[in-house]
Amino acid sequence: MYVSPLLVSHDGYTFDGEFGGAITSSFDGGAVHALMLLNSKLFVGGYFSSPARSLAQWNGTAWSAVGGSLNNGASVQAMAAFDDGLVVAGRITKAGSLTVANIAYWTGVKWASLGAGLDDEVLCVLEHNGLLYAGGWFESSGGVVELNYIAAWDGVQWLSLDGGVGDISPRPYGGNYMEPVTVLATYQGDLVVSGSFAQAGSTPMTVLALWNGTAWVDYFGAEPDDVDAFHSMLELPDGRLLGVGDFITWEKNNDPSWIALWSDQEWHKFSPSVTNTPLFTLAHAFGVVYIAGYLDYQPAEYYSNLLPKGIWVWDPTAEPGDVALLVEVLGDYIKTMLAGCDAGWAGENCSLCDRGSFGDGFYCSPCPIGTYTDTIGSEICTPCPAHSTTLATGSVSKYCVCEPGFYGPQGGPCTGTLFPHGSSLCALSDATRC
Repeated sequence: MYVSPLLVSHDGYTFDGEFGGAITSSFDGGAVHALMLLNSKLFVGGYFSSPARSLAQWNGTAWSAVGGSLNNGASVQAMAAFDDGLVVAGRITKAGSLTVANIAYWTGVKWASLGAGLDDEVLCVLEHNGLLYAGGWFESSGGVVELNYIAAWDGVQWLSLDGGVGDISPRPYGGNYMEPVTVLATYQGDLVVSGSFAQAGSTPMTVLALWNGTAWVDYFGAEPDDVDAFHSMLELPDGRLLGVGDFITWEKNNDPSWIALWSDQEWHKFSPSVTNTPLFTLAHAFGVVYIAGYLDYQPAEYYSNLLPKGIWVWDPTAEPGDVALLVEVLGDYIKTMLAGCDAGWAGENCSLCDRGSFGDGFYCSPCPIGTYTDTIGSEICTPCPAHSTTLATGSVSKYCVCEPGFYGPQGGPCTGTLFPHGSSLCALSDATRC
């Protein structure tokens, strides 16, 4: 599991803040805001200065920049996998040598723009049903397409979601807190949107709204009257929806929770709480939910039901509030987490990767050409024997065939020269014998 800020890894037993070289910042407020594992690389985005400006990648052994640096002052707030590449969003004007407008697309080889981009900071992005959704402070794309804080990219253009959201203002209990769209999540096949809005499309909806692909739906009815904002939401395998954020009234009533569970068509709060300050992030792996956020807290006598600060683990089959402490003290706050499985395993429910593939704890990937694995649950692939290779990715050993000029059984070993390479006899012979 990876945790920010700035970045530490956790192997199930201990935290390591120096794996492969630390993410560091010479800026005030430096932190990691987003984590994404894609094509066996860990991408880290935020507001930091080293090993690269606000965006870096870890290949398992070393850190490097992603296609050159982002602009001075760039801040990455969110990332998402989309169309075999990586979407990077936040407050960005340059990605490598490419001029962009707060959102950019990394193909794995080069940077590309997404149309005219978005005219202000992007706070969250999510791929859902083949579209890329973005939420944040922006109101249009290129000053032409009116979007109002939320939009969908279809691969060609930015689309409005029925006029977006509106009536943006601080929540009654939240002081000056105001961010138009803070959360994008999936729930029962639809898109859940949360932020400091009081209208979605032309319909009054406060803090929470559901987008079904064509229209806004007031699915949740009135939000909990004590919710200032959700910061993270997670659909559980059993169909319930878990959310964390700023729940001010509960705090004012000396009963802080900061965690809400949507079940049986109503919201339920956790008790006891895990902190008296807002929670920012949720992650699900190994069948459990990890919960974290700000770690500052008042003395126990101020909140009698308050548990120690840290990262908490909750088994969704247990009662709300029946949590276990993973680690007590990590820092001032935790903005984001990326939880994964043991090597050789992958997926939300942590399944073993099949033969011909390897697992890095997050994804099962096919073995590259020239390698194989015959074992279920492999964390690495094995090179084919000398003078042999595979003709496709995702192979097992029997598909290692001899290279031109060598012969031997399928799977190797390949030795000697049966025919001179390039001769007419070679062209007529079996591929494994030439």
